[in-house]
Amino acid sequence: MKILVLTAHPDLNKSRINPSWFEAFAETDDITVLDLTRVGGPTMSFNVEEQQQLLLSHDRIVFQFPFY
Repeated sequence: MKILVLTAHPDLNKSRINPSWFEAFAETDDITVLDLTRVGGPTMSFNVEEQQQLLLSHDRIVFQFPFY
């Protein structure tokens, strides 16, 4: 099963948990991590077709972002 983990953290470098998770995910072939903040930039602009293909190529989508 291919898993896509989407994150949108305002400052991932200040997060205590996320870097550890993403480091562990990087060691797994079936998990793809995408930092939407990095990909979309400050305006959160995306290549829609590219993102749709990414979603369709995975079996499960996980949204990982902070709640305040």
